[in-house]
Amino acid sequence: MKARKMMMLGLAVSTAALLGWFSAPVQASNLLLNPGFEDGSGFPPDNWTAQSYDGGAVNTYNMGDPSGAWQGEDFITMDADPGPGQTLVEQTVDASALPAGDYVLSAYVKNLLDTEQTATLSMFGRNSSGGKIVDVIDQTLSVPADGAWHRIYITKYLAFDGPGSYVECKLWSRPDRSFSWDAAQFEPGTTPSAWVPEPATIGLLLLGIVGLIRRR
Repeated sequence: MKARKMMMLGLAVSTAALLGWFSAPVQASNLLLNPGFEDGSGFPPDNWTAQSYDGGAVNTYNMGDPSGAWQGEDFITMDADPGPGQTLVEQTVDASALPAGDYVLSAYVKNLLDTEQTATLSMFGRNSSGGKIVDVIDQTLSVPADGAWHRIYITKYLAFDGPGSYVECKLWSRPDRSFSWDAAQFEPGTTPSAWVPEPATIGLLLLGIVGLIRRR
């Protein structure tokens, strides 16, 4: 009888835990690949692409070194030429299995000039039918000229709705700007969590399960 009671108690606890696991908010994980720019032999790093707009040229596109990185061994530096031109690095995240909700893009940035300047993050995405779920939403924040790393972020509600949904995460160098970038992160939520160096497989699986459940 005692063994039976213990078995029933264990089953009840397990069931409660399982229900709580599905009903509790999924913990954030980094959905970017190579978010610390550690992989790759040149610029842009693996899993990232570089773009230039408005005829802008780029003075330097280079990998960093351990002495200056916020974490790990590498970071990137972007200097945009004077004038209307601008450049960026970006990564496209497949959101086919992600639930709709608030998402936050963050990165660590260091001002390389001797005056305060503004750094820019942005997101652009589409849903499964090709409609825009978010236009190029910029977040431009002032970064002091103190030689230190500062974390900046942008938050937006993204209405992902199944296969074909995606979001582009962009780190910008606007005209006359000079920054180093490190430790990017894209995750569910409204504020950045502690930086995660790579996507967590179990975290991605849980996000996918929640997304499928919500769409049924």
